[in-house]
Amino acid sequence: MKTLRKLSFFPEVPLVFFSFFLNFFWEIVQSPLYNDIQRKTYQQILISRLHCTFGDLFIILVAYWVVSWFTEGRGWILSFHFSNLAGFTLLGLGYTLLSEWINVDIRSAWGYSPLMPRLPWIGSGLTPVLQWVIVPPVIAGMTRRFLSIRKPSGINHEIG
Repeated sequence: MKTLRKLSFFPEVPLVFFSFFLNFFWEIVQSPLYNDIQRKTYQQILISRLHCTFGDLFIILVAYWVVSWFTEGRGWILSFHFSNLAGFTLLGLGYTLLSEWINVDIRSAWGYSPLMPRLPWIGSGLTPVLQWVIVPPVIAGMTRRFLSIRKPSGINHEIG
């Protein structure tokens, strides 16, 4: 129980934990929509999706810290104001749109299969955009719930 109480001072721990599992699940589910699925082995696909998941973790952490810097500190996730959540989500979405454009259209680092629905005005794949509209608020909600349940008495939302 003492370890769980210590986690209340580090909201990044449950944030990264939930982010890993949700983003890894999303990366695996959307795999058929990328063109590497036909030419790579299962091991190579797994490594590729883990690489993408760790990139997602980095994006989540940076978005969390940016919102923390502009708001009441790292405890913003407990107060859960819409503007904070919107900023958190939009930072990840903005980075993803830029990254997809650079890596698909300019660098050709990865590509979409013909099954991937693409957004007509920018050409990005639909599922990466949906990932960053859906997953960050879910992660934030799960983290908030975890920290609220585990919050030691006397600790308020001003974590840091």
